[in-house]
Amino acid sequence: MRTADRKKLWALAGGRCSLCRVQYSEAALQEAHIVAPEASGPRGDDPLPPARREDYENYILLCPNCHITHDDADVNAWPVPRLKQLKAEHEEWVRSSVAAINVLAGIVRVRAPGGDDVAGARIRRPTRIAPGTSISVDAPGARRVTGVR
Repeated sequence: MRTADRKKLWALAGGRCSLCRVQYSEAALQEAHIVAPEASGPRGDDPLPPARREDYENYILLCPNCHITHDDADVNAWPVPRLKQLKAEHEEWVRSSVAAINVLAGIVRVRAPGGDDVAGARIRRPTRIAPGTSISVDAPGARRVTGVR
């Protein structure tokens, strides 16, 4: 595999196994062929030309356990389209996991009379609260009040 393809594989997989998502720090990950380079190997009968079998598109990053499973245990359970789909889904998961962090800044004032559970700000994505941000909640009669949740 070319150095540029190797770097792309590791970066887009986020240094994690594309199947079980174990991190590189927890297992020695392996650059695995989707279609074997030789016709006698796993999925080697695929029509992918031999010259393209060392391209990024034909590799998936796997931990040793998943590599054994997808090559040795039951090759028929891991056809080329399924492996490519899992690789694409994993790369999308990595992309969405490292998306830009939201920033909460300014003044947030919440008035909620009679609420049961009141929060000034509910954080659902990675968010940084900027220095100087003010969150105040006025919720008379509320059972529970939080500034940020």
